[in-house]
Amino acid sequence: RIVKVFWGLEASLAYRRHFPAINWLNSYSLYSERLNPWFAEHTGRGWSECTAEFMRLLQQESELDEVVKLVGADALSPDDRLVLETARSIREDFLQQDAFDESDAYTSSEKMYALMNLILSFHRKATEAVTKGADIEKIAVLPVRERIGRAKFAPRDGYAEAYAEIEKEIDAQLAELIKD
Repeated sequence: RIVKVFWGLEASLAYRRHFPAINWLNSYSLYSERLNPWFAEHTGRGWSECTAEFMRLLQQESELDEVVKLVGADALSPDDRLVLETARSIREDFLQQDAFDESDAYTSSEKMYALMNLILSFHRKATEAVTKGADIEKIAVLPVRERIGRAKFAPRDGYAEAYAEIEKEIDAQLAELIKD
């Protein structure tokens, strides 16, 4: 309470080799409102919206995990299964950090914001593709998902170009699924 920040460390994350092993649902900072103007000025106007969307998706995943444990993932709607896939991407591709990789150990806020937008862009476009009839199973195994997973390792100098290329691949691969 004195420092107005709480990091909830979780052993199960550490056992799964998810570092830092900070539980994103239990942790909080009371400085978010004060820091949002700085992030908006130095990274992008949508920083707080992106972080709120990430938290919403992670919270949804937590709720859906209970359903999956009871009846299995096949019982979920395609939209809910897409939420699980996106939340997994947030956890593994954004929140999980490789301290031994220089480009991931020390990442600028601009690059983090760009990666958040890339993950959310895939989620929005995949949601639209699902409404147009694309199969969630095929979306989950698109090759571009692997590129998104490795996007955080893009060099500091060329990440914007790499992310723009991935964005084009997202559009092309989802458009191909909609045609089928």
